[in-house]
Amino acid sequence: SASLIEVQQTAILPLRTELHDLKSQLDLLTESIHSRVEEVRQEAGAVGSQVEQFKSELSLTQTNAASSTNQINSQISTLSDQLATLSERFKELFTTWQQIPELQEAISTMNQRVNQFEVDSADKLTCIVSSEQVHRESLEQRM
Repeated sequence: SASLIEVQQTAILPLRTELHDLKSQLDLLTESIHSRVEEVRQEAGAVGSQVEQFKSELSLTQTNAASSTNQINSQISTLSDQLATLSERFKELFTTWQQIPELQEAISTMNQRVNQFEVDSADKLTCIVSSEQVHRESLEQRM
């Protein structure tokens, strides 16, 4: 029965390792998302500041619109590019965020498999121990 326990422990080790790896991946993904959220938040703040600066500059340049047209167009183009980049970052963040349920489901499934393996192994061990006890009692009665 001691060797059965060793076999059980040896068989469950890869499952536990895989479970640990999945949990580590989830932790890394969560940390990455938090970092990306902060980066996107900072970028959004910077873009917001630039928009406010642009509004202020636009107000000042309205009196001299003809000479400011190129500058305004350049700023609009720059802001448009920055907003497009920010939009892409949000899309990346959302895609990454969607992976969390898949990892959580994999962890849950692995937990269930480990638990079932432990229950099955315990049942088998109980049967073997009972069988050995019956065999021992039978031998004792023969003597």
